Amino acid sequence: MKRQRTTKCPFLIKKTYFYELSYERGTLIMNRSYSRKFKPPKKISPLYLQRLSRYYLERYSPSISQFRRYLTQKVNRSIKHHCATDPDQYSQRLEEAHQWVEDEIKRRVDLKQLDDWQYTESQINRFQRQGLSQNAIKNKLFQKGISSNLIQKGLSNLKEDREDSALEAVLRYARRRGIGPFRSSKILDPEKQKKQRVKDLSSFLRAGHSYDLAQKVLNCNDRATADLLLLSLS
Repeated sequence: MKRQRTTKCPFLIKKTYFYELSYERGTLIMNRSYSRKFKPPKKISPLYLQRLSRYYLERYSPSISQFRRYLTQKVNRSIKHHCATDPDQYSQRLEEAHQWVEDEIKRRVDLKQLDDWQYTESQINRFQRQGLSQNAIKNKLFQKGISSNLIQKGLSNLKEDREDSALEAVLRYARRRGIGPFRSSKILDPEKQKKQRVKDLSSFLRAGHSYDLAQKVLNCNDRATADLLLLSLS
């Protein structure tokens, strides 16, 4: 005996679930499977872009570059599907739709729903809590489409004492990863301790932290000492 149920995912995918009931040795068993049907993309219009924007911004807080990338992907997919057979119409529609994207971005900026400066500040605070180095923060923000001027402005608002700020980042990174003095289980074998220290040091260096500060954290005798040091810097 089979039963069928259909669920809808916004804009893209339609899933059809099939339930099959059977008896095996007197026990009722239900097997579930589903088939995916990709719906063709809807035709792009300014109104449809507004709907996409509202749907996206209700769920995420993107940078302008990330938001532009999202809308552009939707536009390209739709135009490619609906205008693939006519090259002239394809170019014309693509240019027109990209202008709609820019208009929608401007509208959202005017409504204060997109703000790269607020985004930069929130991301820097988040990355700081994760214990990322300033170089790692710069790279991540650059990948998200933030301009170098905003990145420099955001990083200049950090603590004036850069060494203390960098040491705090190393400690937070160690605590988040559970390495160095924040390791849950203490290694007693001296040989294994030496190997583990090298691994931890490599982890710090890969994350962009300085060698001297990484050594300073690794020299903390236990978690309590490291916690006190972090508390004094916070």
